[in-house]
Amino acid sequence: ALDAVICGTSHIKHCEVGLAALSAGCHVFMEKPMTVDMREAEVLMDAVSRTGKLFMVNNTANWRPQTQKAHEWVSAGRIGAVQHVSCYMGNA
Repeated sequence: ALDAVICGTSHIKHCEVGLAALSAGCHVFMEKPMTVDMREAEVLMDAVSRTGKLFMVNNTANWRPQTQKAHEWVSAGRIGAVQHVSCYMGNA
């Protein structure tokens, strides 16, 4: 039996594939972006609530050391009130 689906399709198909997987009783690991518009995201979250299945959007950048350090500094107020963030997370 299939337990979970990794959705790595084109962005425009994320909602369709995610809904099909949830309807089939599968957990879903979705590549980002979750969907291409807010309404599709709401439809997916409604399906997750109905099915009780796990749903995760791949956002592994949250766990990178530099992201964790930025979170630590912002949370501690070390850099003041953040108004806007723009960043590049690549290799130097």
